[in-house]
Amino acid sequence: MYHLPAKYATHADSITATIVRTIVDIFHVHFLLQFFRMWNLDEAIAAEAENAEVVALKGLLPPVGGAVGG
Repeated sequence: MYHLPAKYATHADSITATIVRTIVDIFHVHFLLQFFRMWNLDEAIAAEAENAEVVALKGLLPPVGGAVGG
């Protein structure tokens, strides 16, 4: 993070540094949340595709215990 040397750290500088650190922290949290949201979306899309594939494969199989063509 952003730190001023002690000999330059006046009260105004420390306030400015605190504001800068706070803004940087907010952006870090925001982008981390965006990353996790996209990651979860990718997992949801993959799970949905897998479910659709399973349903399609089940449609190709004959009924359990029965003959094809009823």
